[in-house]
Amino acid sequence: MEVRQILMQPDISVIIPSGRPEMVSDSIRCLELQDIARETFEIVVVCVNGQLLAESLQSRVRVVHVDQLYPPGKMRNLGAAAARGKLLAFLDDDCLPPANWLSYMKQAMEGKERYAAIGCRVVSSVDGFWERCADYSLFAAYQYHSERKTALGSAAIVVDRKAFEQVDGFDEGLLASEDWDFSLRLMAGGWGCWFATGVEVRHNHGCNSLSRIISKAFLYGRRSRLTAQERHRDQMTGLARLSLAMSSPFLYWLLILPYAMLVCLLQSAQFVLQDRNVLIYFPIMLSSRVSYHIGVWKGLMTEPGGAGK
Repeated sequence: MEVRQILMQPDISVIIPSGRPEMVSDSIRCLELQDIARETFEIVVVCVNGQLLAESLQSRVRVVHVDQLYPPGKMRNLGAAAARGKLLAFLDDDCLPPANWLSYMKQAMEGKERYAAIGCRVVSSVDGFWERCADYSLFAAYQYHSERKTALGSAAIVVDRKAFEQVDGFDEGLLASEDWDFSLRLMAGGWGCWFATGVEVRHNHGCNSLSRIISKAFLYGRRSRLTAQERHRDQMTGLARLSLAMSSPFLYWLLILPYAMLVCLLQSAQFVLQDRNVLIYFPIMLSSRVSYHIGVWKGLMTEPGGAGK
């Protein structure tokens, strides 16, 4: 692993794990427009073509060069190991933060004692029908308009470095739900995780058709195999624990449709007051949830006992 260092000692390290150099350039340009002094934060990009990226941008970017793309957790951990900030801001390479993202997240963190992580709203960068369907189908955890203490997604999150190191960062063995697992381990360690709504990051997720939403949901499910869910069984809802009880590939198939329907109904009830279009998106949300659970079932069939590992 080769690290190219360019910045002085920062307060915040923005870590971007990337397998898409053509997209990460836009994320970096948004970060260069932040409303805080440039010397107070560094940008750390973890990618395969690191040297090429640094030269093409010709900006103050630190690059962690890896020999191959690793699972998300390991990519973030490699960036954190090279970072120097007291706060670690993780940003996906398809996310575009507004100019006040870092200043708002830093202030939110400072205002909450014993809170180790602050997340925020992440919504599609395109205001189209399929893109909004994808927001609620694949990224529902980012769509709330009310602040809350909760497990967080890692698309745009700021974490206290001390807490990050206390729980040994992200689990590098998980192919999915590693951010949810990370949040729950933080909370088990006595730290809080807070979802803030005062800033909104745009997400170029590229889900502009039903087929893309369905295929991505299936992939998430197949990678999941309920491994992280099994690890945190005691923190799951009764409904979720039922899915774990039926995680045998032969039993799980029977649960897919009724479980997907119940989850989508509960989610729609939460979101409908803030966005009545959720009622229109519901069939897509349901199709996506069914596809996710078929993916889980496929993963369990491929590697039986995955949920129990």
